Amino acid sequence: AERAWAGADLLLPLVADSTDPGVASAAIRAVGRLEDPHVVPTLLALKPDYQAAAAVAIAQSLKGFDPAADPALVQNAWAWLYRIGMQPIVSDGGVRLAARAVGPMGRIKYASESQLHGAEEVLRRIGVRAANDPNLADIYTSVMRSFESLARLNSRLAQLDDDSRTLLAKVVENTAP
Repeated sequence: AERAWAGADLLLPLVADSTDPGVASAAIRAVGRLEDPHVVPTLLALKPDYQAAAAVAIAQSLKGFDPAADPALVQNAWAWLYRIGMQPIVSDGGVRLAARAVGPMGRIKYASESQLHGAEEVLRRIGVRAANDPNLADIYTSVMRSFESLARLNSRLAQLDDDSRTLLAKVVENTAP
């Protein structure tokens, strides 16, 4: 269906009707590759089993999207990702669950400074937790990449806050863990 550019109308039923989580996740990722912001509300409504795939698809659906065109859409996507990123972290598994928001949060152009700073908060929180654990090095690397994207895409909106700049300066100076 994706190769035929069939669109979300053909791909989304594969999510609802599939008994195979792999097929459903692939369909969700394919919907994201359409880069159609109109599918974001549908992606936000998917069941929690598909959070990881939906988070990436949401960010991809908003690629190149002007947040001034629909600030509420961006707010809903941000709030959804923020909830995921702020989940309690009591174990490595908790970090991995919260980290589902890391890459997608950095790939969105936000409508407000509060959204930008909320995304920073999530990235710092997860980055600080992952920094001291070699088993979470992949997450730490993702946080740093996400910070780069976040700053680049939102440079006209606002600067990163002092806490984020301090953290990133330590990384560049090689004084971070």
